[in-house]
Amino acid sequence: MERFLRFVSTTFLLLMILRATELGPVVVKGKTCEFPSSTHEDWCLTSGPCNVLCQDWEEFDGGECRGFPFGRCICTKEC
Repeated sequence: MERFLRFVSTTFLLLMILRATELGPVVVKGKTCEFPSSTHEDWCLTSGPCNVLCQDWEEFDGGECRGFPFGRCICTKEC
């Protein structure tokens, strides 16, 4: 039983680390930098509200909802 609990807790910790690194502050792809939205930290379903939020409130070039079924708003701008 102890081995099982250790396995489960280790697996959970690794999954949490992977999830945290997925939403890192800056990912450079060519000349576009991506940032998780700082004003909308809840889940999103479509990219429309994320795009408006990133452009109007956070002064980025655009934004989109990434993830399935409940994504996160990712804002983009030229580096």
